[in-house]
Amino acid sequence: MSARLQRTAVQTVSALVNAIDAKDNYTSSHSARVAELARLTARELGLPLREQQAVEWSGLLHDIGKIGVPEQVLNKPGLLTRSETAAMQRHTLIGHEMLRPVAQFAPVLDAVLHHHENDDGSGYPHGLRGTEIPLSARIIHVADIFDALTTNRPYRRAYDCETALEMLRVDAGRITDAAVTAAFELALRRYRAREHESFVLRFAHLLEPGPAAAGRSLGSCT
Repeated sequence: MSARLQRTAVQTVSALVNAIDAKDNYTSSHSARVAELARLTARELGLPLREQQAVEWSGLLHDIGKIGVPEQVLNKPGLLTRSETAAMQRHTLIGHEMLRPVAQFAPVLDAVLHHHENDDGSGYPHGLRGTEIPLSARIIHVADIFDALTTNRPYRRAYDCETALEMLRVDAGRITDAAVTAAFELALRRYRAREHESFVLRFAHLLEPGPAAAGRSLGSCT
């Protein structure tokens, strides 16, 4: 990609992310954190730089389809009804269709469409399992769940970093890819140890105490 096209693509991504943040109270800064966590995980997995960048962009754009979800559903303080859940789940399909016509976004399409697929086939939109799920989507899935767990929601307090990691480990191989989950945890710990000031600046909320996770599964917390 030429430098000019690269700049245009970056500007487009920024505009799209700002549009999501303006609509969804929860998404504010969520996409940027997921992008950073996903990039670190991709690096830990040894992916080439080009693929690391694609994963990072996937993190920024994974929730772009929420633009097409009603605001009353996005920002509802309580649990969603069955029809509201269906509307929310359509954001993966909406995002994929939004980005598909733009050639520059081809590397992010898999993750945008499949970042809610579960390792055991219980996810959406297509019920893929294991390695049927593109690697980029498996990476975004772990980063997305972790950030959801460590963020305050209207119906629960944020979990602290160690509790969220424990919850990921418990459901690795069922909800998330086990190898990707292990790489995510290692990448997060390396980042925290090597770049502590940067870690605190970006993820200070991870250092705060949160509720215990006893008896909770990822499905009940995200």
